[in-house]
Amino acid sequence: MLGEIGKRLGHRLCGADMAAGFGGDELIAVLGALERIADVEIVARDLIEVIAAPLVMGD
Repeated sequence: MLGEIGKRLGHRLCGADMAAGFGGDELIAVLGALERIADVEIVARDLIEVIAAPLVMGD
């Protein structure tokens, strides 16, 4: 499950940004240079949307 969420985050991030596992059930997003603090809020909301999307498990 965490692997799928990690993939989703990786697809949503761009450029020098990256997502990685950190600990057992934690993920971290490392963002490149953002010009405005408002950009952080936009990215954070986008990532929350990705995490909140339903996951289909199994076949």
